[in-house]
Parts: sequence; C-alpha cells; structure tokens
Amino acid sequence: MTDRQLRYLVALADEGNMTAAAQRLFISQPSLSYLLAHVEKELGVVLFNRDTNPLSLTDAGERYIEAARKILGLQRGMMNALEDIKKGSHGRLQIGCGAQVSAFLLPKILPGFIREYPGVALKLVEESHALLCDKLDTGELDLIIVNRPATGLQTESVLLSQEELVLMAPSAFMGEGREEEGKRFPVIAAESLAELPFVLPKKSSNMRMMIDGLFSELKMTPHIIFETSSISTCVSMVESAIGFTMYPHSSLTAGSRKVKRYSLPGEHRRSLSIYFRKNSYMPHFASGFIQMCSDLFKYGVASG
Repeated sequence: MTDRQLRYLVALADEGNMTAAAQRLFISQPSLSYLLAHVEKELGVVLFNRDTNPLSLTDAGERYIEAARKILGLQRGMMNALEDIKKGSHGRLQIGCGAQVSAFLLPKILPGFIREYPGVALKLVEESHALLCDKLDTGELDLIIVNRPATGLQTESVLLSQEELVLMAPSAFMGEGREEEGKRFPVIAAESLAELPFVLPKKSSNMRMMIDGLFSELKMTPHIIFETSSISTCVSMVESAIGFTMYPHSSLTAGSRKVKRYSLPGEHRRSLSIYFRKNSYMPHFASGFIQMCSDLFKYGVASG
C-alpha cells in the first residue's frame, strides 16, 4: 500500500462518489477508477460496492479505510515530529469542534496563533461530537474541542472551563433574584420561568439536552416560541425583547449590554475541554494552541 493509494481511497470513502473524489484530488475520474481496480486486484478483495449511490464500503473496505486513516494519521505525526526536530516553523495542525465553539472561540484564538506560528497550516473541521471523536481516534484530527467527554478513546484532555448555565433576559425585564454564594448572578426563582417565552437551541443540540434536563429537574414545561441552531440568533432575539434564552455564561457570549443575566436554581454547568490522543507525539505548535486556549479562559473568559 502506497501513501497515494491510501489518500485516494480515503477521499473516495469520504465523498462516496468517484467524480467528486477525483475533483477533490485534482485527478481524472478514469485515473481514480484504475487505482481502485488495481488495489482491489492486488488485495484480492472488493473494497467498494459500485451498485449503491453513494458508493458504500464492503466489510473488507471498512477494514481497509479504518487502517488507512490510522496509517495516514501516524504519518502526519511523524512529519510533525521531524519538523520539530529541525526546529522549523512549519507543520500542520488539524482541529475539530462543534459549530457553536467554532463561532465563538476560534475567532479569538486564531489571529494570535497565526501570528505566533505563521508557517503552520491549519485545517478546521466542524462536525458532530461522535464524528469528531472518530476522527481524533483515527488520527485525522490532532485536537478536538468539545463539551462532552470523548468516551471510548485513548485520550488525554485539558479542561478549559466550566461555564454556568444562565438565563438571558431582555434588558427591560424586571424579574427579581436573590444573591447566592457560588453564583455569578442573582438567582431567579423557578416559578418565574413558567410563563416566559423562550427562544432555544434545537433539540438535536447538546445545549438543548442540558436545558431540557434543567426544566425536567424543575418539573416544568417551557413555553417555547422559536427554536434555532444558532446561539447568535437566540441572543439577538433576546436583545430585541422577543424572548428569553439560556446559555452557559462566559465572556465569549457576554458582550451585549441589552441582555440581563440571571443564575438558575440548582447546579447546571457545561465543561469545555481540549482532547488529544494519549501517548501520541505533540508538536510544539499544538501545545502552543492548547496554551492559548487555556490563557483565554483563564484571563479572558473567567473575568468576563
């Protein structure tokens, strides 16, 4: 198996389409078809089902692609290690996170990282939690930033923050709250939430599961007027006095003066961590990225 064969067939598995994969690889479709046929003949097994749309992997193909991803991940790790040994400023860092983290964290981190490591090529991937964990496990990603544990993997992690879930209310809202030790804001009474119109994340999101858990604990059914996949939309609708929302507090989401914040009854916090493969080589620029994230939450978010 050559590096080229591995990369080409992984791209074909990703795309599920011969034409799309060939375009991604900047080669002709006949060249890719020939390479696939050559590899299958060499191995004596069929890797892809041609009669499905998109193309699907056979059992043998599943094993091949799984191994190919791991081999390519090891190769990338080796190249990063050699770059470090040469003390050069070049390398490649592949980072995965969810859409919300990407929208609020990366714009604060990447400008400084690019200035510090101008020769490092960055690849940013937005995917679901499960896919991020898979890509970290196979070596397609070097780091993932997630708000749930990367279970079932040989990983290590750095805790960035534990953010308190808070109620975001329009600035004209006159709800009362009581001071409580350990809470950032006045704690609003549970019964005050019963009739509020809520703008919430969609049910498919981790954030919504956390919010639903709070309401379940309070034995309440919220009055939901709108659901969206964007926290920016939630906050904008609160600023416009259309409704209320809930989201973990940090300076990443604390910029608006048109929003009041209240702590909620009980303990509801979301952890945000960076995960990386255990016992794998960590290039200096990856360590630098982790340190920059830690510093942001230590000196920026925590004081927000």
